[in-house]
Formats: sequence, structure tokens, C-alpha cells
Amino acid sequence: MPDSARAHRPSRSGSDSGRLDGRYEEDNLKNQIKDGKAENADLDRLRYDRLAVEIDLDTLRERISK
Repeated sequence: MPDSARAHRPSRSGSDSGRLDGRYEEDNLKNQIKDGKAENADLDRLRYDRLAVEIDLDTLRERISK
């Protein structure tokens, strides 16, 4: 993952730290947007990065299955 993408990822903490679906990060970022601490572009980047990872995983699974 590029350094710029890592900079946009909120840290995991609290009881939701074990969630792997990325919803915690998205909810956290939405709250930061409400508080004026982040921008919608950050949320778009998070969603884009998550989709890119899903595509990479699907591609990898397809290659492994062949």
C-alpha cells in the first residue's frame, strides 16, 4: 500500500479493533468528517483502496485455483 494511502487510514482501537471488514475505519472517518477533522476525499480514498484490495484478492484467488 502506498504511503499516501496509509496516511489516510484511521488507527484501530477500542472494542472494534478486531473487525476486518473495514467498516470501523469508514465509520471513524465519517465521524471525523462531521467533526471537520477529515474530508470526503479521505473517505473516497478509503473506499477506493478497499475495492482495490478486494480486486487484488479475487485475482490472486483466481490464479491460485488454476
